[in-house]
Amino acid sequence: MDIRKYCALAFAILTAAGFSACGVQEDSSAEKTSSIESVSAPVESTEESQEQQEEQEGSYMEKCEEMLVELDPYGITKEREGVTYPEFEKHYYYSNTAERDTPVNVLLPAEYSEEKEYPVLYILHGYWDNEDWMARDQVHISTMLTNLIADG
Repeated sequence: MDIRKYCALAFAILTAAGFSACGVQEDSSAEKTSSIESVSAPVESTEESQEQQEEQEGSYMEKCEEMLVELDPYGITKEREGVTYPEFEKHYYYSNTAERDTPVNVLLPAEYSEEKEYPVLYILHGYWDNEDWMARDQVHISTMLTNLIADG
């Protein structure tokens, strides 16, 4: 799988989860590619007046806003005819650190075989959510990953 598909997945995950992805542009072949522009945050200086600092911050925010695009690349969140989309399965493992059974969601490809090796993608929820945040239907993880697999 080429890097553009991995980028597309990352952008789609962020977009579907309510975040904005940066720098998606269409090139001459009408294929979406990713490019991330470097933008430096304004640096505070004791010599700058408050007005100059506010102007600099405004300019910085304008550059950031120009880079934000909220599109799911390649129509990656749309289910396709003839493609089987798997469901998340809830499992539990004992955590020695937490000293309790810990829930985890697992998504296996529709044609999963124990005979074959697969790449693994771990998605962590962070502090403010639980293991179910990426398994929600509106996030489209199953659809996106299955479409990427179907595309090769």
